[in-house]
Amino acid sequence: RRVVGQDLAPAAASELHPGEEILIEAGETVPADVSIIAGEAQVEPWLGAGQRELRSEGESLVAGARVVQGRVRAVVAWSGLDRAWVRLTNDPRRRAELIAPSARAGRVLAERGGPALALVAGLAALAAGASWVTVVAYVVAAQAAVATAGVAQIGALHVGLGVLAALRRGVAYRSAAAFEKAGHATIGAFCARGTLLLGEPEVASIEVFGSGTPERILSLVAGAEAGATHPVAVAVTRAARDRGVRADGVRSLTALPGLGVVGVTSGGEALAVGSRALMLRERIGVASAEARITELEGMGRTALLVAVGERLVGLVGLQDGLRPGARAAVQYLLDANIEPVLISGDARETCEALGRSLDIDHIRPEILPAERGNEIKRLADAGAQVVVFGRSPADDVALGAADVSVALASAGSISAEWNVQLATDAIRDAAFAIAVAGRARREARLGVLVAVLPGVVGVATMAVGALSPAVTPLLALLGTGAAVLRSNSQSR
Repeated sequence: RRVVGQDLAPAAASELHPGEEILIEAGETVPADVSIIAGEAQVEPWLGAGQRELRSEGESLVAGARVVQGRVRAVVAWSGLDRAWVRLTNDPRRRAELIAPSARAGRVLAERGGPALALVAGLAALAAGASWVTVVAYVVAAQAAVATAGVAQIGALHVGLGVLAALRRGVAYRSAAAFEKAGHATIGAFCARGTLLLGEPEVASIEVFGSGTPERILSLVAGAEAGATHPVAVAVTRAARDRGVRADGVRSLTALPGLGVVGVTSGGEALAVGSRALMLRERIGVASAEARITELEGMGRTALLVAVGERLVGLVGLQDGLRPGARAAVQYLLDANIEPVLISGDARETCEALGRSLDIDHIRPEILPAERGNEIKRLADAGAQVVVFGRSPADDVALGAADVSVALASAGSISAEWNVQLATDAIRDAAFAIAVAGRARREARLGVLVAVLPGVVGVATMAVGALSPAVTPLLALLGTGAAVLRSNSQSR
């Protein structure tokens, strides 16, 4: 129902417009792509999802999702044919199977190749001294053998199957061009935290260098991260609360994105909490603890270093778990001959440990979020077609520099700039979307070849007088049948 002032008015999906506020209650289907502004609900996140998730304020829902329990107020982001789940399937101006280059290849071949081959066949008949009736028969037979509906539409069939396969997994492509570009990918770059990793680190260890205590180290870190909402801050705050440790009254805090935090402790001493790069920036030596730091990083942990008064006093070891489906996501890329690349702000040893666990050989460690756009461009400069997997807004710089951007949990949101958008944060399905686009592109080309080859062979045989013009078009039916049967087997 549409919210009008303090009242609610029934409204059909076709009557909704972007910017309008609606109320969606339990048992109702979401009529448009929306952003939730109040409430929370258990939902089936897309049509036919077969799974349930909790959605709340700030998150988005796509048209076709169903509210199972609860209620939400939401603002319409996209309506009508602009909705994510119908853009490439229902809009005649944007349907992928009509305008994607892979889908159009067979149609172009039928429209141009048929007349060209008919002309060649007619000239061959003339050169052989055939009568005009025979020449016309050759021309008609050649045209009928190549310019068939099977040749024209088999590529569109494979593209359509690819788009539908992605939609069944909760993935929408921004446009037919985005689908086509995804099929050309040669490198898949993961912004590690929040894609391959859960993005929910836990405090796994606390190390003390000197005369302090673990509680004091945790207190300093909790004070430095007070008020922050990023995953590391949440992990430290939770650990301090669970251990009954009170955060130090750190003041004059300055956050340095990708590096850490500097400030002043309650005792008036300079405090720095963050990475090796931050310690280097603050001219704080870490050589005495290097062996222990390297050991922790080799275990896949992130070392959060703590320095007071220009002296390293301790560290907090953070462990982030693998996101479900991370290994499957990497395997999808490997099976599609796409090289996986790991991009992270963590130290090399931490990245190498993660890479080993996922069979990723190519790592790009210690890359700050603001610098990842340049890193993606360097990958592309080598001639690669780069797809980036990330989350908006945290990875916007990297996503914006990619040839193909894949944004988790972004489908239905007001921002529709990313090439591939997921209704959930399932990284396995994100990689599947790239793999299925590549497979659809390959199968479309092979399908056209299978459909047209018998007809071309028949025309060539007819041109040398070894086959009757009456039989030649029948070979086109053989090609079409083989192509359709092949597409059926590929879609299973």
